[in-house]
Amino acid sequence: MFYVIDVEDVVGIPPSTFGADLNLVLKGLLNDEKIGKVDKDIGVVLGVVKINKTGSAKIIPGDSNAYVDVDYSLLAFRPDLQNVYEGQIKEVAEFGAFMGLGPFDALIHVSQLMNDFVSFDAKNKNFVGKESNNILSKGDNVFARVVSVSYKANSVQSKIGLTMRQNGLGKLDWIEKQNSSTEKKKQDKNDKDDDVPEELKGKGKKSK
Repeated sequence: MFYVIDVEDVVGIPPSTFGADLNLVLKGLLNDEKIGKVDKDIGVVLGVVKINKTGSAKIIPGDSNAYVDVDYSLLAFRPDLQNVYEGQIKEVAEFGAFMGLGPFDALIHVSQLMNDFVSFDAKNKNFVGKESNNILSKGDNVFARVVSVSYKANSVQSKIGLTMRQNGLGKLDWIEKQNSSTEKKKQDKNDKDDDVPEELKGKGKKSK
């Protein structure tokens, strides 16, 4: 999800910063240029962690800047396909809910909210499951799986698709309710098996 990546680049230093701490100047210039940028290989850049190494400054005739070779480390965020993440619902709309995922607002389409018929309550701004009575509202913490990633120029334009329809996903109380239901079914089955007389157990099975 979060990665530190080493990068080599050439940075132009303006004359107004000559004499200042080189590492601080470089870090500021790189942050101004890189933060928020999206790369399909590394995800979205969150910031420069540190300047690892610098080369000698070079001057280009007719250009007032000094150019320096820089080796630095970036902190990046990349949501991986099929990974499950915990996040908070930041907004709900009739077509789905948006979950905060690092710098992204990832969409959980209404069809991917739960294994149930879902209706949108416009008055209370939430989603309600018809059979389960599960409710999803702004501010809820949920577990969701990444099912699609489409990177654009920045984190706002990029599109991340999530699902909560699989077992173990959704709000914590949904998961607990689901686990309790599964355990009850197992217990009911065991109770039925215990009611069968020993001499009848195994009968009715076809022999090979």
